[in-house]
Parts: sequence; C-alpha cells; structure tokens
Amino acid sequence: EPKSIMRLTGIRGAKTILTTCLLIIPKSLHGFQNALPCRSTFSTHLCQAPIRKNDGGTTSGKLNSNIRSQKSKARRKRIEESIEQERAWLNFVNRNLEANAVGEIDPSLTRQMIPAMRSWARRKSLVGAKNAASLLDRYIKEYFAGNKATVLDPLPFNIVMDSWVKSGEDDAPQRVEDVLRLMQDLRRDHAGLSHTRPDVVSMSTLVAAWAKSGARNSASRAEGILSYMEEHGLSPNTITYNTVLHALAFIREEDRIARAESLLERMKKRYESGHDCRPDIFTYQSLITAWSRSRLEGAPQKAEELLSFLDEQKKAGHDYLAPNSHCFAASIHAWANSNEEQKARKAYSMLQTMRKLHEVDHNYRVRPNPIVFTSVINACASPVNDNEKEDAFQIAQLTMEELRHSSYGRPNFVTFAAFLNVCATTLPMGERRDTIVRQTFLDCCRVGHVSSLVVEKLEEAASPVLYQELLGGSPEIDFDGTRMMTLPATWTCNVRGEKRIKRKSRIVAKHLSTETLSRLKKEKEEQDDLVVTWTESSLK
Repeated sequence: EPKSIMRLTGIRGAKTILTTCLLIIPKSLHGFQNALPCRSTFSTHLCQAPIRKNDGGTTSGKLNSNIRSQKSKARRKRIEESIEQERAWLNFVNRNLEANAVGEIDPSLTRQMIPAMRSWARRKSLVGAKNAASLLDRYIKEYFAGNKATVLDPLPFNIVMDSWVKSGEDDAPQRVEDVLRLMQDLRRDHAGLSHTRPDVVSMSTLVAAWAKSGARNSASRAEGILSYMEEHGLSPNTITYNTVLHALAFIREEDRIARAESLLERMKKRYESGHDCRPDIFTYQSLITAWSRSRLEGAPQKAEELLSFLDEQKKAGHDYLAPNSHCFAASIHAWANSNEEQKARKAYSMLQTMRKLHEVDHNYRVRPNPIVFTSVINACASPVNDNEKEDAFQIAQLTMEELRHSSYGRPNFVTFAAFLNVCATTLPMGERRDTIVRQTFLDCCRVGHVSSLVVEKLEEAASPVLYQELLGGSPEIDFDGTRMMTLPATWTCNVRGEKRIKRKSRIVAKHLSTETLSRLKKEKEEQDDLVVTWTESSLK
C-alpha cells in the first residue's frame, strides 16, 4: 500500500522499497503485472503529499505531521460547512413555523420537526434544549389541530428529554420529569393517546439525568428509578445499568462498593434469565473505578483481581470483556490512593505491563496516556515508610522521563504538579531538592502548563528563597482583598481543563517581601492600563 509505506518510511523510503520490489520479484511469477501497483497510482499518492524542505534544500522523509495537519484542516472545514448548513436549515424551519398558524403548516414541514428536535439536542446547550422543547410544544398543538403528519408516540418526548440531559443544566432531572409528567397527563386525559406511555428509553433517560446531575442524592434517585423499571416490566438494558454504576463509582458514600457489586449481581441474574443486560467492559470499568476511589483496606488488590478476571475472559474468547486503558488507569489510581507498602513499584509495574501489551503485543486498547503516567507519579508521593522515599522519587523521575520521550503524549499541568508533590514528600530540604524543583518549574513554564495547582505544589516543594526567586518578579495586584499575581501568558497558554484557574491566570502569591512589593508597586504605577491601590494591610 503506497500510503502505508510512505507513512512509515517517508518518500525516500517508499521509493527505495518500490525499487527493491521491482528488482527481487521474478517477472515470470503468474499475475506479476496485476500484483504491482501502477506507477501512476503510486506517483499520485506521492504528489498529493506536501513536500517539506530542510535547510539544505533536500526533501524531508517524514511528512506525518504535515499530512495529519492537512487532513485535520480539511475535516474541520467539512464540519464547519455542515454546521453552517444545519444552522440555515434550522432557521428555515423556525421561520416557517412562526409564519404559519397552528394547523396550517405544510405536512412536509411537519415531518421536519422531529429531525429539527434531534439537531437541537445535539447542540448540548441550554439554548438547544429550550428550542427542542418549543418544537415539542408546537408538535403537540399540531396533533390536536388535526395535522395528520404528526404522531404522538414516545419518540419526540424522548428527544426533548435527551436534550435536557445533554444540556448539563443543574435542573435537568426536574426538566426531564416535567416531560414525563406531560406524557402521563396526555395519556390520562385523552383516550386515544395510550401509546404515549413512557418506554424503556424514557426511563433510561431519566436515570441518566439523575446520574449525571452531580446532586447529593443523584445515585440514590437513579437506583430508585432502576428498581421501578425492573418492577414494572420496563426491562433496563446494559446502558441503563452502566449509567447507574458510573454514578455509584463517583459518590462519596461509604457503602458505594457494596451497592455497586449488588447491582452487578442483579445485572448478571437478569441477563441469565433472558434480559438484554449483559455486563460489558464498561460495567467492570465502573466497578474498578469505584474500588480505585475507595479508602478500604485491600482496594488496590481488589481492583487488580477484577483486571485479572477481565484478562482471563479475553483469553477465553470473550473479546467484549477485554480490558482497556481506563481499567488499567483505574487500577493504578487504586494503588496511588492507598496506604500500601511499595505502592510506587506496583503502580510502575502495571504501567510497564500496559506498555508491553501495546508495543509488543500490539493491543491498542491498552495504549498508555499522560493520565496513566500521572497516576504512577501520584503513587510515588507520600510513601508509607521513610526507607521507601528515595526509591519512590527515582520511580517518579523515571516515569517523568519516559513520558517526555515517549509517543504517548507530553506532561501537562497535572503531571508537573504531581511531580512537584513527589519532590515535597520524598526529598529532604536542601540544594538537591531546590535544583530539581527549579528545573521542573522552568520546564513547566517552557511548555506553558503553569496553573494554580502547579503554583500551589511549587510553594510546598520549594524553599521560600527559591519560591520568591521563581515568582517574585511577577507583577502583583490586589483582587477582592486577596493578593494575586498575573503570570506571563506564555507560562499558562496550554493549560486546559483546570476548573479553579482564573481566566487571566491570577494565582495567589505568598512569601513576597515588603521590598519586592514596593518594587512591584513602582512598576505597576508606570503602566497606563492597570491601576492598583496599595493599602497598608497589603504591604504587611
């Protein structure tokens, strides 16, 4: 395959391989002419790829990044065009609905209302959910106005409920319950609407709404709805059970492990009795996650036991239970979250198992990522015994270097913060610790991953003198009574996903002397676009 050859070896390698094939394959071989790729085809593939020249003017052999960049740009362009077309179509539907009274719209437009609801639901926003609900209200009115193109079955109601779940709003469960009540009221008040009874999809959507809400009693409410479905013949499927298990994995109640395992047993029994709820990899993934977040004694061993069970099932031919990278990451997190001895070594051993499965056995389901490496580094922090500290630090340093030089990604702000935490908990105060902390923070600045979490861990790991040296030169302002510093944009440009970080990278600063504050005050006064009021209390 010319594209595959070029992707692996570059243009020069592709030409060499093609020439070698022409020389070593005997021409007397039957079907030889048909077996070789034609020159025009191969040349076309080579010409389509962009040619990048180095300083010497020769063609570079590695074009993977350029090819990927061009493909991603073309994909983004197609997506943007599709979004624009969809937006124009939705505006067309809305304009026509507003221009015509209830009962007077064309049947062809009526048939576009349900696809329009789906389109609004895909927006995953409050605006999308409100527009979908508005279309449902008009759809019901059209039904009672005698529009024969409307059919009041659970489908449009389920789409609107799904739009509220995807909106991520705090009151999404209540909104979904309102739609369910609307279905029940229509069914009760109108004899011809008995088919609007909530179905499995309706109740499963309500389960998802409560499970994803993050409310204090969300998991309990989801469990209650699941029990209601079992008792009233609305057979919940695998996705419904997995949704509840995922919610149980992230609550902080002490009995969540027992509840999750009990739910898994119920799931197995119902599957054996003929229901469509076979436990899959996501079922056990949620259970491993629940154990990884537990402080119970023996939690990491239990997570490893479940991982071994999944591996045995895969070897027995049940590929749908093959462990993935999430299962390994949760098991490593279980060690990091425990108080077991030698937890750093055991977490690092699991990482090496993942790498072997991926690199040697070519199992791409268990490809490591920066989250896995970060979990191993977290396992090196706060060893149980003092005699493990040096060993834990060496493992953390080795893991950090492996991530930097691997193809699995690059360290992010969480990784740097975890490594600084390891320095603070394993290395004694002194010149060696300050040297390592300084180099780590400078690397973090260079790649633009300095966040509030990194600064917080830097304060714990660095000596006061080093902390002032690294951050004392940043201009400081007074923000709502709290001393804050504005870091350079190049330090924070790649931070993504930190909830607590300020959009302008303002981070609490401490250990700044009065002389430093005076110097910063003078520099601030010279800036026309920033005015700072310095009070006596802030100088103190």
